[in-house]
Amino acid sequence: MLRNTNPDAMFSEWQPADWMQEQRCGADFQLSGGLVRVRQAGQYYLYAQINYLEASDINGFEIQVNKKSLIKCLTMEASNREEKTNTCYTGAATYLNADDTISIRDLEPDRHSILLPDRSFFGLLRLSG
Repeated sequence: MLRNTNPDAMFSEWQPADWMQEQRCGADFQLSGGLVRVRQAGQYYLYAQINYLEASDINGFEIQVNKKSLIKCLTMEASNREEKTNTCYTGAATYLNADDTISIRDLEPDRHSILLPDRSFFGLLRLSG
């Protein structure tokens, strides 16, 4: 579990999937401190899922391109339980220029998330270029 204490609420603990090194994807994308930099312009599908474990009823995140919100994902669980678990998934197609950056940021600070590869992830696929 991770508590996102970054002042800008950006998720910075991402690691590349094993297959990325096997497929030599390093030439297409650069991951550094939670930011993914796109090396080739084109139409991309961006997606993300975050698994929250939080006392708050409302949790959510946004996918940002160049620090501007592209899409948001919100989840709500109204219950009396002390900790609530929920998962939020979203995705969208958009055009990206070379050197555009993508990041995932919580909508509220200090949220707790379960960062296991099958529960919380993000990625992008180039559809055309």
